[in-house]
Amino acid sequence: MWYTHYQTLVAGLFVYIMNIRNPRKNRDKISLIFSIYSS
Repeated sequence: MWYTHYQTLVAGLFVYIMNIRNPRKNRDKISLIFSIYSS
């Protein structure tokens, strides 16, 4: 159970960093990542 929470934390941190660098370009990537992790 802890491992899944860790994966979500890493994914969220990665999305946060990518969003700071280029929000418009990575918006589709962000939604793709979230759809993968939520499934």
